Amino acid sequence: MPKMESPSELEKASPAKAKYPWFIIFILGNEFCERFTYYGMKTVLTLYFSKVLLFSEDSTTFYYHFFSMLCYFFPIFGAWIADGAIGKFKTIFSLSVVYIIGLVVLTLSAIPDLHFHAIAGTLSGLLLIAIGTGGIKPCVAAYGADQFKPGQEAQRETFFSYFYFCINAGSLISTFVTPLLRSDVHCFGAKTCYSLAFGVPAALMAVALVLFLLGKPFYQDTPPTGSLISRVFFCIFHAIANNIRGRNVSKPRDEYKKSDSYEVSEKRTSTESWLKSLRNFFRKSPKENTRHWLDSASDKYDLALINDIKQLLRVLVMFLPIPMFWALFDQQGSRWTLQANKMDGRLTDSYYWQPDQVQIFNPVLILIFIPFFEWIFYPLLHKFKIPFRLLSRMVAGMILAGVAFIIAGFVQIALDKTLPVEIRPGTSELRIFNANPCSISLSGQFLSSNESELLLGPYEVCR
Repeated sequence: MPKMESPSELEKASPAKAKYPWFIIFILGNEFCERFTYYGMKTVLTLYFSKVLLFSEDSTTFYYHFFSMLCYFFPIFGAWIADGAIGKFKTIFSLSVVYIIGLVVLTLSAIPDLHFHAIAGTLSGLLLIAIGTGGIKPCVAAYGADQFKPGQEAQRETFFSYFYFCINAGSLISTFVTPLLRSDVHCFGAKTCYSLAFGVPAALMAVALVLFLLGKPFYQDTPPTGSLISRVFFCIFHAIANNIRGRNVSKPRDEYKKSDSYEVSEKRTSTESWLKSLRNFFRKSPKENTRHWLDSASDKYDLALINDIKQLLRVLVMFLPIPMFWALFDQQGSRWTLQANKMDGRLTDSYYWQPDQVQIFNPVLILIFIPFFEWIFYPLLHKFKIPFRLLSRMVAGMILAGVAFIIAGFVQIALDKTLPVEIRPGTSELRIFNANPCSISLSGQFLSSNESELLLGPYEVCR
């Protein structure tokens, strides 16, 4: 009869459970400060364009969204150099330095006493900021995930929850604080202080870099293994080139993996191949003897990569509406802020809601509704067996976003009725503002000459 091991012996034989990497707090602190920096700086950017640089509303909207576009374009660049060149740690460090330089340039450009070229300095600083924040965006979360060992999947999931909380917490605080720094602090002889509103985020970004460096002795660095983005693009371009040249590579069926649902058919011309591949691309389950245009790259790239790219392209089709949603969503920082600037923001006699603080509702509602939907709404639907899949949630969210913009349109129509009538070319307007604690009466006569009118006194002023 075999000898039974005691529980203590089994516990000793089993591998010890890996501890939660405590130094992950440096990465979380870095993300909190960086998001404070990004959203704080971006919150006051629209009013800085319109009130300091004197851009028109259309130009303000253009430069604001062009900057946002660059911020979400450079993550491709950051992922490429992190995976294919210098690794995640060096990418985060080097581009964080670029980020800080851009913030310093933007801050100095907002100080009138330095006599910088405000527009050139601002746009140069924003370009460096876009390179920095966009470049580190795909690296920080992935670098944090690298700190967890195999078997720590549950702990890794909690890290992403903490990470997302830090993003929204930084956004929430900065969206409330930086408009107050802009409006309530007077500096350099002006009633506003944009240099402070930009300078505080710059200081927070320096803190973010210091926090990230403090964890360097404890981090686990994964060496770069080559850029997957480059392989995907090169594979696609190679397949396109082979199809254009009519080089449809054929392989026996047994060389294709079971996951590859496309089988080789007879050779066709490139035009026929493209037309048939386009039809097959939108099919959920291609029929037998159909061939995908990406199969032409099998002479140079392995079938596993080709199959992954096929699935990627199908997913991208589903994500085609997403850019339109975010293009609308991001207008809360441009057109909606300009709209709020024309409203009366007085909540009480002593508190005035700043127009750029309207963006605070986004992180507030996110922090409220995520627990509500995950812990109450979706479990109730599941309990009553009401299907509400992920795709249905996306559609519902986009419909609600469309309704929000319809409401904003009606608000703008009502707002336009309260605005002063635009002065026509060839005319002028005289406005009298009464700053006295009593009313004044004006009497006189209008004199007309060359289609112009002049109001003559005398004026009666209260004493």
